[in-house]
Amino acid sequence: MIKSLKLINFLSHRKSLLEFSPGVNVIVGESDAGKSALIHAIRWVMDNRPLGDSYRSNWGGLTKVVLRLDNNIVTKKKTDKEHIYKLDKLIFKAFKTSVPEEVLLTLNMSEVNLQAQLTPHFLISKSPGEVAQYFNGIAKLDQIDSSLQNINKNIGQINSKLKYDSENKILLEDSLLGFDNVGYMETIVNELERLHKSFMDNEEQIKDITGILTDLETNDLDVRSLNTLIESGKLIEEMSILSKAKIEKDLKISTLYKIIGKLEVLEDGIGTSNKLLAGENKVRELGTMCNAYDFLNESITALEKLINRSAYLDQERMEVSEEHKSWEEEFHKFKGHKCPTCGALI
Repeated sequence: MIKSLKLINFLSHRKSLLEFSPGVNVIVGESDAGKSALIHAIRWVMDNRPLGDSYRSNWGGLTKVVLRLDNNIVTKKKTDKEHIYKLDKLIFKAFKTSVPEEVLLTLNMSEVNLQAQLTPHFLISKSPGEVAQYFNGIAKLDQIDSSLQNINKNIGQINSKLKYDSENKILLEDSLLGFDNVGYMETIVNELERLHKSFMDNEEQIKDITGILTDLETNDLDVRSLNTLIESGKLIEEMSILSKAKIEKDLKISTLYKIIGKLEVLEDGIGTSNKLLAGENKVRELGTMCNAYDFLNESITALEKLINRSAYLDQERMEVSEEHKSWEEEFHKFKGHKCPTCGALI
């Protein structure tokens, strides 16, 4: 029950406070005294209507309506920058055009509680049927009628489905008579599954054998490569002989260098000596030795190339020898096994 109503800057009310007594309260006054504004104020709190600022007083300022109920106080106020509801100490903002649910539950009011000035008398002006319909709504009798209609509708649907299922059951029983040989067909399906499994196992074995054959072909190519490398070992031996010959020639070249050094000393002495004609034979021998020196230099260059080639082949021979041992060990793993293609022992 509303115990008091307070209006501030609402329509024609600058500041009004009405205290209500228990029971019926009558508000009287001249026209345009603001009696209808009291109903508009309550509706403004209850429905958040009207929207806009048409209900605010022309002199402006804060517009505020306070409803004091039995156990709560509901306040609504609006300024140019603020529009809020307040329920006791709770404050609600950003509710747009609706009313906060907590406020609606606290007010517990509807259109029945508010009648307009020219609205016909409640229920008195209505027909008996309209009155009965109204009370049925209060007692929820319309929901009972609707529930009964839905129940009867569902019962009809269930009966139709039962009839359809019964007819369908008979048809299915008749169709089952044609499946007497299901047991035999199941035996055939099991046999087919067994054959399929056997086929898949054989296919896996074929893949394994194919892989072994591929490995054997690869090993055969590697063995052939090893044979080629073994043949190149002869060339390595020849290079070793050439290396020894180079060492011997190096010794001779070293001796020649010593002789050339002595000849250079002699050549310096020849430039200042009067014995130039007497040493003509030695000069000729020196020219012969120079030619021999040039020849030896060319031989040394050739030998150096051979030595470098020999060192490279030695390194390659060692690598081939290691790889040969590895393949030989791999080959011995297959020794004693049967060849999957011809059946001969490896």
